[in-house]
Amino acid sequence: MSIAQNKIPERRKLLFMRVLLILLLLQNYAYAQHACFEGKIKQFLSVEVNATAEQTAQMEKYDMRFVHLQLEIDTASTYLHGTAQTTIQIKQVLDTIFIELHDTLIVDSITGVDISTYFRNGHLINIKPKRQLQPDEQITFVIYYHGTPTKGAKSAAGVAGFNNRASPTYGNRITWSLSQPYSAYEWWPCKQSLQDKLDSVWVTIITSTPNTGASHGKLINTENLPGGKVRYHWRSSYPIAYYLVSVAVGNYRQYNQYAKPAGRSDSLFIQNFIYSNPAAFNNNKDIIFSTGPMLEAFSAKFGLYPFYKEKYGHAMAPFSGGMEHQTLTTQGIFNFDIVAHELGHQWFGDAVTCSNWQDIWLNEGFASYCEYLAYEFLKPSQAAQIMSNIHTNSRYNTQLSLWVDDTTDVERIFDYRTTYRKGAAVLHTLRYLLQNDSLFFNLLTTYINRFKYGTANTVQFKALTEELSGKDFTYFFNQWYYAKGIPIFTLKWNQIGNSFFLESKQKNSSNSDTTLFTLPVPYRLYFVGGGDTTIYLNHFKRIENYKVNVVRAISNIALDPDNWILKWVDSLNKETGWVGQKENPASPNPTIFPNPAQTSLQLDGLPKYRWQIRILDYLGREVKSELLLNNRIDIAPLKAGQYLIELYTEEKSPMYLLKFIKQP
Repeated sequence: MSIAQNKIPERRKLLFMRVLLILLLLQNYAYAQHACFEGKIKQFLSVEVNATAEQTAQMEKYDMRFVHLQLEIDTASTYLHGTAQTTIQIKQVLDTIFIELHDTLIVDSITGVDISTYFRNGHLINIKPKRQLQPDEQITFVIYYHGTPTKGAKSAAGVAGFNNRASPTYGNRITWSLSQPYSAYEWWPCKQSLQDKLDSVWVTIITSTPNTGASHGKLINTENLPGGKVRYHWRSSYPIAYYLVSVAVGNYRQYNQYAKPAGRSDSLFIQNFIYSNPAAFNNNKDIIFSTGPMLEAFSAKFGLYPFYKEKYGHAMAPFSGGMEHQTLTTQGIFNFDIVAHELGHQWFGDAVTCSNWQDIWLNEGFASYCEYLAYEFLKPSQAAQIMSNIHTNSRYNTQLSLWVDDTTDVERIFDYRTTYRKGAAVLHTLRYLLQNDSLFFNLLTTYINRFKYGTANTVQFKALTEELSGKDFTYFFNQWYYAKGIPIFTLKWNQIGNSFFLESKQKNSSNSDTTLFTLPVPYRLYFVGGGDTTIYLNHFKRIENYKVNVVRAISNIALDPDNWILKWVDSLNKETGWVGQKENPASPNPTIFPNPAQTSLQLDGLPKYRWQIRILDYLGREVKSELLLNNRIDIAPLKAGQYLIELYTEEKSPMYLLKFIKQP
């Protein structure tokens, strides 16, 4: 989901949260020490507290398999009349089936050959089968219900789960759903558990002409009914999370297009339901039709669009943002960033869904990074500014961690500057540390393929990162995911002759976290008379002092000007006359000289070990491997371009990563 910048609505906590269950859930979920990474993930089965802990446990004794919603909806109000044909599969012996449905909706009856009776208990329907249900059984029942959904609760976008509103710009009145994170039960009988994806969901919508009823999946049939009514049959055969089930009803016109992603022989249908007011399309057509090129670019990098057998598209609704409903984003405004964000969600959030709301960055942070990638792929001249904007947004709220410590607070889950913008910035930093774009995009593609149509958490993403890179990233996730804050750097430098001196002090921006962010930091040296070079210096302690040999006079320096690292630079000053501090031998920082170079490289500052080197090209392919002798490397045979040097000890553990440029 995306929210228009500077239009983030105030969201309220869900007032009906039961204090007792919150305490029970959080009692065993204290924030563990950073060293115990694996213990920090708690698989919340359902933090929507319509149920007691015991009832929630009962709900996990069955799996949702199939739902067919048949809904009568119009645009005059949110009143609906519906049936929900539901098939479940039993996992453990079960004598009561609990289904969530807001108590403002009236249950008329529940039928099914295995059903004896039912009763309401607040927002829970308690369905009693005729006998004790056994593992592996499948049973089907139909819930008939009607009513006007509540307006009290708020979803992540600051609207209710089911809404009716007129567009203040175009005048069209729309009835639509937006269930994330805990509002699906406000309009359909469901089980709000992230881990329990439905195998498939069919939606049938009856409405008045000239309205159109839009939903996820493929439109199978449209029927004209007596009394000026029309019935739309939508079917989806892909697994889907409960909060991605959606409807949108209004006077729409269709403006459709096709994409031709690699890996698919025929075109992919993109179906756009736009307000019937012609201005709605005319004002947005360029952005609407940018969807095809984006889908093709994302398919090339992440793998084929995951719902290619059905469609992708948009249905307009009057709110400030977008919601990534599977195969049909509900969208209030159109701009390049929001279209890219919601399309990116089809891979990151829909095909692979975070398995708990604590890991929402796997949805929103990754989709926010897709905004940046869309610029990188399609508008590369603007990409640097987009990443700069992401960093600026992230820096103004650094008191929260990406790990969500309170999943009962909707505002906390969807904190824009943390979950969205910091999430994107942290993924960008991971890309930088991998030092290999081929590896980075292989990581994203493998993540999608391994967990497609299911769920994943950060522990699993970390394990995959380590599996593919062959490196331990515990430090990275401890610092950037679990810890609060970002690094703040205070720098001073000077040059005396051929010696460049630099002191870098780091502190944490969070008032409550003292975590040190350890990583190689890029510094760009700008030379008198023009030209520059970038050096990479390891920051492993609070205060680092470096001495680097240079051959040209330096006019200025910049810390990470390309914004690979989320950080503050508090001050950066030249101090004439300062001769630096003695370097700490326990934390050497090797450097390359000269860089760029044509024939050979000199490595300075290495501790005395027997070093093995590997040189990799920009695509991660090994081009040279040898024992390092006299700290010199012959690069004359290499083609011009960017390269990476990996330095290994005798135990084959990579210790340092250094970049250099081979000149023609």
